[in-house]
Amino acid sequence: MTTLNSAHRILEINLTDKSTAAAAIDPEVLQKVSGGRGYNVWHLLKHLPSAAQPLGPENILLMSSGQLTGTKAPVSSRLHISALSPQTGLLGSSNIGGQFGTGLRAFGYLSLKVHGRSEAPVLLVIAPDGVCFADGRTWWGLDTRQTHERILKSFGPRAQALTIGPAGENLVPFACILHGLDHAAGRTGLGAVMGSKNVKGVVITDTPKSQTAAAAQVNGSVRDFVRKVKQSPYYRDFARHGGAGSVLWCNELGFMPTRNYQAHRFPEAAKIDGRLLESATRKRTRCSRCFIGCKAELALPESRFSGRRANRPEFEPLVNLGARCGLSDLHAVVYLDNLCSRLGLDCISAAGVLAFAMELFEKGILTPEDTGGLELAWGRAEVMEALLQQIARKEGLGRILAQGVRKAAENIGRGAEAYAYEVKGLELSAYHPSRIRGTALAYAVSGRGGDFNTLYASLEYNWTADQARQAFGSAEAADPQGRAGKARMIKRAAIVNAVLDSLGLCKIPTLSLLCDFSLEEEAALYRAISGEATTAEQFLEIGERIVNLERLLNYRLGASSKDDALQDFFFEYGKGGDDWLSPLVQDFYEAMGWDADGNPP
Repeated sequence: MTTLNSAHRILEINLTDKSTAAAAIDPEVLQKVSGGRGYNVWHLLKHLPSAAQPLGPENILLMSSGQLTGTKAPVSSRLHISALSPQTGLLGSSNIGGQFGTGLRAFGYLSLKVHGRSEAPVLLVIAPDGVCFADGRTWWGLDTRQTHERILKSFGPRAQALTIGPAGENLVPFACILHGLDHAAGRTGLGAVMGSKNVKGVVITDTPKSQTAAAAQVNGSVRDFVRKVKQSPYYRDFARHGGAGSVLWCNELGFMPTRNYQAHRFPEAAKIDGRLLESATRKRTRCSRCFIGCKAELALPESRFSGRRANRPEFEPLVNLGARCGLSDLHAVVYLDNLCSRLGLDCISAAGVLAFAMELFEKGILTPEDTGGLELAWGRAEVMEALLQQIARKEGLGRILAQGVRKAAENIGRGAEAYAYEVKGLELSAYHPSRIRGTALAYAVSGRGGDFNTLYASLEYNWTADQARQAFGSAEAADPQGRAGKARMIKRAAIVNAVLDSLGLCKIPTLSLLCDFSLEEEAALYRAISGEATTAEQFLEIGERIVNLERLLNYRLGASSKDDALQDFFFEYGKGGDDWLSPLVQDFYEAMGWDADGNPP
């Protein structure tokens, strides 16, 4: 077991001169910002050159485990990856599970820093005897599945790796980083940053196995946490279906972003319900130290879009590649999600640009002449497949769509901007923001753009009115259409999410199953494992500091309060006209202690 007094080192890799160096991380920094997400933003603020470009050699790619990653803490597998984003030009930030973070800690490193640019493609190989720059030229062009299988064959079955696919190699701004076959650091284009540095993959070989027994208080704290999570009324269902089981729930509540947000319910939602995949489940899989096991491998009957080795999609790809694109063929959604992984594309942004293009075709803004003869009708899986291939390789219409909806709309013109739904250049995730206003506020103020996972405000629809009244001063905070108390609620969500990403803990047990935003359970785990008398209040202070640092970095990179907004469409939707978001944004600034322009103190 890794202890909190070890593995507080950073491994720095300079690709330009092929040098490496390891150094201790100042314990005082970790006390102020923890590891993972907090350490990354602190490091970027301190060391990112002011003239750095997202795809330039000066950009810094940081891969940092949380402070609890690699310990006996349950669900402590998470690794946080950050850089200057090629998609937004602001903070690039993404979180990934699996085994890589635990492997990094086992080698004695909390953080891996990669900068510079290799002249030719390389694999970075971290082994017991040091770092090797392996020739990656014969790997270039492989998809992520091919790369993964070849890594296991070349480096052994215990090897762990982060890889990119063709999208990262071709510098698609929303390219992702894959670990294994279906763990993705999906958002903000960090796969393109790897590609710009000519790094095909980062491999950890022969990860040491833990031999250290945990103390009795650690085991007791772990048992308490696991027992509480398993008592959640949502536990059995989530362990059985993962996030794939939430499609009908989303549709019933009216959050579904149907046909590029034109509607909030999908009439054929029952056809893409992830529960239908249970009979096809071949094997359930899990991340390091996980007792839930929300992922699964599938064996589907042979058809045009199945009959191949596949991984079960999570909630976001089912909704975004399904309802958002008008696709009701579940097996086709599974195939397209797996194709995104193989190509190394963020499935949320990829679905966003597909739905955007389909609506433009429906409105006559794009014609068959523009699309190379492709009929971009809603729900045509074969057309979606062709576009994904074009996007990953920047060919045909894909060359324009690969820019993301904001820049693609600017390029297309003809009123296309009205249908490009994004914040800070990042395509919105699954929930329809007109129907769930706290999440809409989270989209607007999130440091990485229009995304749910950095603020993960599940308390908006899981808390009772009494809980909301006690915590945030109004029962409306627990009403998805309410406004009062929402700013304080989103502040709490922002802070708690920052802490979990910095400790290296998965959010599903705490925020989805326990619906607990107190950090009391996490503080108890940390005290048992570290021996430090850390309280939930201290964690809340750390989380607020991290949110402030992310805001400062984005402002340094050129962001302003004008970026904390949604498109006019979402205020005209339904009964329309009321800009309910701007007052909520100002309330959020006030709750955070920022000025009227969103500047932290």
